[in-house]
Amino acid sequence: MGSLLALITSDLHAKAEGCYESTAWTSVVKTLLTDGTSAMIWYLLMQWARRCRLTPLEMLFNKLNVICCNCIIGRGAEFGPGFVLVHSSGVVIN
Repeated sequence: MGSLLALITSDLHAKAEGCYESTAWTSVVKTLLTDGTSAMIWYLLMQWARRCRLTPLEMLFNKLNVICCNCIIGRGAEFGPGFVLVHSSGVVIN
């Protein structure tokens, strides 16, 4: 779980740097409130559940991403560190 939190933090900083050219806490807070960030987090939670072989949680996080963010990312999709979604509405990756 510690590596998941580190990955989320790293990706938030990458998005803050890309969107606001800063990783100061104020930029990270703004990043948390922007479109796409919740979809990034649902995706990372889905991949964490997949690695832990928690299939029901993996499916739940996948569906929450669809319902809450209008973002469809296939359960088998793999992205490395620094995964950033600026806008998530209507995104389909499979």
